[in-house]
Amino acid sequence: MTTALASFGQQSGQQITADGNLVRNLSTSGVQGRMTPTEALTRLLAGTGLTHTSNGGTIVLQRIASHASDGTTINLPPVQIEGQSAEYGPGQGMAAETSTAGTKTDTPLIETPQSISVITRKQLDQQNFQTAAQSLQYAPGVSTGTRGGYDPRFDYANVRGFNESTQGDYRDGLRQNAGVGSSFSFFGVEPYGLDRIDIVRGPSSVLYGLNAPGGLIDRISKRPTEQPFHEMQINLGSDNWYQGQFDLSGPATPSGNVLYRMTGLVRDADAPFPRTKDNRTFLAPAVIIKIDPDTTLTFLSNYEKDQTGVGTVARNVAGQLTKVYLDDPSFSHYHRDQAQVGYQFEHRFDGVFTLRQNFGYGYLDTNYNSLNQLSASGDSVSRYQELVQEGLRTYSVDTQLQAKFVTGPVSHTAIVGFHYFRSTLRQKIGYGLAPSLDLQNPQYGIAIPAPTTSLADANQAIDQYGLYVQDQMKWKHLILVLSGRQDWAKSHRDSYLTATQTTVSDSAQTGRAGLLYESDIGLSPYVSVATSFQPNLGTDAAGQGFTPTTGTQEEVGLKYQPPGMGSFAAISLFNIDEHNVLVTDTVHTGFQTQTGAIRSRGVELEARADLGLGLSLIGTYTYNDVRNTQSSPANTVGKMPTGTPDQFGSAWLNYTFQTGDLTGFGFGGGVRYTGPTFADAANTIGNPATFYLDMEAHYDLGKWRLQVNGSNLTGRRVATCSGTVCTMNEDRFVLASLRYRW
Repeated sequence: MTTALASFGQQSGQQITADGNLVRNLSTSGVQGRMTPTEALTRLLAGTGLTHTSNGGTIVLQRIASHASDGTTINLPPVQIEGQSAEYGPGQGMAAETSTAGTKTDTPLIETPQSISVITRKQLDQQNFQTAAQSLQYAPGVSTGTRGGYDPRFDYANVRGFNESTQGDYRDGLRQNAGVGSSFSFFGVEPYGLDRIDIVRGPSSVLYGLNAPGGLIDRISKRPTEQPFHEMQINLGSDNWYQGQFDLSGPATPSGNVLYRMTGLVRDADAPFPRTKDNRTFLAPAVIIKIDPDTTLTFLSNYEKDQTGVGTVARNVAGQLTKVYLDDPSFSHYHRDQAQVGYQFEHRFDGVFTLRQNFGYGYLDTNYNSLNQLSASGDSVSRYQELVQEGLRTYSVDTQLQAKFVTGPVSHTAIVGFHYFRSTLRQKIGYGLAPSLDLQNPQYGIAIPAPTTSLADANQAIDQYGLYVQDQMKWKHLILVLSGRQDWAKSHRDSYLTATQTTVSDSAQTGRAGLLYESDIGLSPYVSVATSFQPNLGTDAAGQGFTPTTGTQEEVGLKYQPPGMGSFAAISLFNIDEHNVLVTDTVHTGFQTQTGAIRSRGVELEARADLGLGLSLIGTYTYNDVRNTQSSPANTVGKMPTGTPDQFGSAWLNYTFQTGDLTGFGFGGGVRYTGPTFADAANTIGNPATFYLDMEAHYDLGKWRLQVNGSNLTGRRVATCSGTVCTMNEDRFVLASLRYRW
């Protein structure tokens, strides 16, 4: 019982101490699954002769009343579990305990033979970044590209050197992007609407289907809470930033069988590009219905409307980057209108079988105008315009049956599942020349003629079906995870420009095997191997369809999470080989061949801890050597992909006074480093290494909290490129927040 109560305290966010005489020699059958802390504690104490009550958020354990021989009741003294409910719930400290992203089961990180990081709500609140990409900047293995994490249009990120934005972008366990093919449409993610962010590094196709081999990022939405929770906040900051937000949650019925949450935000602000806006409206209703003690139905939804600008920068005639913007605010813009709705159903049949089904639907309409550089002559830059209109619709359903059972000395957590994903994309892209720009005297607000050429006018549809199985086997200290999957994918594209239709059907088998040793002191060494696949649209010069791009990873690592310490540390070494990569066909102009290969290898370190006495920290370092081992043209062999640093790292420290006159006052800061990258495939144009400084200060007065955050306080602005498109990284940004909770 002592061990079980300690584990309950860690996972529920309660700090627990109890009189040892009360629980000594008591045993419990334990509790496992998704439920509220109250439900979990009730089941944990079943049959022990103990019960619990709550007094103002403090949990009190006491023995169930007994009766004397004369029939009178004997009231035994209560034993108080010290400590109020933490501000952050299960897994919401700086170091999370569990994640479902790596195994699709509630598995402790220390028992998962794969590299996984969790960005908790506590970290999101402390750093208070305003884009989901910025929130990833203190995670190992994840680089936010040449835009430095801040681009109102795209939450762009690479995982282990591979683009996550198009292949590994997930919301609540389901894919939320087009999947395959070129697209300017990416679902926006408002950080204020998230409970946490799970990062799974390495191939994940065995559970999720088509994916890049670098990994995936799963953004987890806020859920309704059992206890009433109300929050309102105003934010004022740089760039005329005015933002109001609210978060309301609690029981919707007297019995508490229906819980609700409503999260919202409205922003009026300037973008980091001259004379452009960064406006957002966001609303996220959520409901949990407890149908019975073993059945829950959760509805999740969100609506987001974004109006922002575009900001690419020019090169001079010598090829040097300038800080002159190519885009014209009277013409260039990025407008996004999106909504997502879905449900998560779970029914526990008995102590063995549990059925789950997750469903999601999303729509996204994008209207995007931009100006880009063609060439430079003297002080003049010639430009072209690009107009994009896209409508994206996604559908995803994942059904799985879980079984927990024992065979001899081996315990099993097995799942079998079926996953279906469909996306449709309506795409129109126009092209035309635009007036030149004088670098010495740039003029904006000029008329831009209508586009003269259509680059794309097409419908695209992708269907993917996947059947997967997994068994997590535990024998004493050894944990073996075996997973396998069969996928069928079909891509179809109707081009109205060329009056052609292209259909590609693929199938692939993927797998994963991992072995981990869990010691009594919290050390877990592991080894794993996993594979991935990605279908490809289009045909080669001979009219043959492309086969899927495949990847294989070998990984070894060591995790350390001492029980009850609120900390987590890990080191991983990995090697990824990706084959059948599409590259330029140098013989047949305008075509591609499937002769490319990429190797990514490196080491990642991570440490996260709540050290007690109000002190928390994060430290990360990544060395990632990514190379084209086979490519075309020949001068790109052995080179690094554009925008991929070989080294990057971060450190964050935060402290809050716990006693004295300064109780509730705190401050923190962090430093981020991004190594040099290249702007071209031949690695002849370099982007410099950059350090960034972030800081935070707060004063928590109970219901009221004042907080000030600053990012990139040194104002280190660097213009960097990926291919022919050059952008500025984040500017210095300061944000003041006033929050009221009741």
